[in-house]
Amino acid sequence: MSLLERIAGWWRRLWTSRDAADAIDAADGPLLFPEVEILTKTPPSETVELGQFVVVVHKGDPYWAMFRCPCGCDSVISLPLRPPHQPRWQCSADPVGRPTLTPSVWRNSGCRSHFCIERGRVLWCHDSGRDPYVERPDLYVPRRPGD
Repeated sequence: MSLLERIAGWWRRLWTSRDAADAIDAADGPLLFPEVEILTKTPPSETVELGQFVVVVHKGDPYWAMFRCPCGCDSVISLPLRPPHQPRWQCSADPVGRPTLTPSVWRNSGCRSHFCIERGRVLWCHDSGRDPYVERPDLYVPRRPGD
């Protein structure tokens, strides 16, 4: 058992039960990702199931977050959690182990879903389904040759 897994278990036991936390958050929408699954090797995409939130950890450091797109398009989303990747995301777990991912995820191909994951729940953004480079051109600065 890795140090990160031991800390996560201790943290869960320290705080509240999963049932009590779910009752508090029930008004926020359905719980899609009930826990963070920590793996030491990147799983094949076809093995990641809907509702499974995987963090790949190497030598105690989180490297990737993986999960199926919550829109139902069946795509597996893999997000970097470490430098030198840009952009990169931050993943944390609440006291009962549900994931929060920041910043939001905005797919620039396929379904073009735009959402946040907070305490295991998917919070949809109003511009989901639209092209991010059309909606937010300030985020897409054209690169010059040689950059």
